[in-house]
Amino acid sequence: MKKLVLTLTILAAALVLSAPAMAWPADHIPWWQPAHTFTAAGHVTGIDAAGKLTIHVDLASRGAARFLDQELTVRIGAGTQLLKARGITFKQITLADVRLGQHARVTGTIDRSVPGSPSYNAKRVIIRRVVAADDLTWFAVRGPVTAVDAADGLITVHAARVTRALWDKVESDVTLKVGSAAKIVTWVDGAPVALTLGNVTAGDVVMAQGPIDRSVPLAPVYNVNWMRVWRTATK
Repeated sequence: MKKLVLTLTILAAALVLSAPAMAWPADHIPWWQPAHTFTAAGHVTGIDAAGKLTIHVDLASRGAARFLDQELTVRIGAGTQLLKARGITFKQITLADVRLGQHARVTGTIDRSVPGSPSYNAKRVIIRRVVAADDLTWFAVRGPVTAVDAADGLITVHAARVTRALWDKVESDVTLKVGSAAKIVTWVDGAPVALTLGNVTAGDVVMAQGPIDRSVPLAPVYNVNWMRVWRTATK
C-alpha cells in the first residue's frame, strides 16, 4: 500500500512539474513554427519612395531563406533605422540616400497576420560598400593538388576552402600560376623548408594566395606569391 501511495505521489509530482512545458507562453514561438524575425543581405534592386526597399538576396536567415537568389521587398517605416557604414563608423541616412546596386543588410520582423502573404518590416538597414567578387584582386585557396605542370609553372588545386574571389570555384578544380618568384614552403620537424614547384606532387595539400590578373576579364589569372605545402616528401 505504501508503495502504491509513493508511486501515485511521484506520478502526480511529475505531472505538475511537466504541466508548464505543455502550455506555451503567449510570447513563445516553438522552433517548428514560422520564424517571426529575419535577416537578409544582398544588393538593392528597387527603391520606392513610399517606403519600400527591394534587394536581391545573397544571404538569409531562416525567416527569409525562401528568397535566396530572389527579390525580397521590405517595408521601411518611421521606426526603421537606416545607416550607411564606412569601416566601423555609421552615419544616419534616409531612403532617398540609398542607390541601386548598393549592398544592404536588413534585419526586421515578419507580420503574418494575413495568411499566405507575410509582410517583411525592416527594423534596421545597413548600407555598405562591398566590392563585387569579380572585381577582387586577391585570392586564397586551400585543398589537395590534382595536377602539377612544373615546366609551365602551373598547379591545379581542388578548392576545398576559398576566399570570396573564388566562391564560384568551391569544390571544383582551379589552376594557379606559380612564377619563379613565388615562395613555396613546408615544415619539417618544426622548421620551414623551401621547395620548388617540382617538389610538389598530386595528393599534397596546399594553401596558396596571391594577386589576380584581370586584364582579360573572362580569363583571370591567379598568380601565387606564397604557398604552404603539407604531406610533401622533400626532394
